[in-house]
Amino acid sequence: MDFKKIIKRVTSIQAKKIIAESKKPVILQLFSHACSACHSAAPMMQTAFNSTNDVEVIAVDGDFALDFADNLGVDGYPTAVAFKNGQKVAEFEGAAESANEYTKFFAKCLRPKPPKKSKPTSKPRQKPKPAPKKKKVVKRKPGRPRKTKKKE
Repeated sequence: MDFKKIIKRVTSIQAKKIIAESKKPVILQLFSHACSACHSAAPMMQTAFNSTNDVEVIAVDGDFALDFADNLGVDGYPTAVAFKNGQKVAEFEGAAESANEYTKFFAKCLRPKPPKKSKPTSKPRQKPKPAPKKKKVVKRKPGRPRKTKKKE
């Protein structure tokens, strides 16, 4: 039998806990029941989710989690937000044209970060530049008038 994986519908409190504790990357789908684009995006999101194994997908009704959506910087629905190690890494705003767009989004979120390029060590060390010389400040002795040039 081929069972479909289910996108869990959770509350914002449950979502925060899942995002913080999950060992896998988490895709959070924010939707609204009144949003027609959300209804058309749901089957495509499900198809993309079924094609991958290394991601957890959860859905939160944004109408009941306005503060949660605001804290994530979400302006409209549907929006998919990707988290890795509890940190937001990517966002997909709006409905996708096809399930392939969501699949690419999932792949982008699963892709490991490229290693940082190290500086070559074979380069000769440069001598540090000397600090600029300070100008000597001559202090005027108290009680003596300043010397000024006379205008002719």
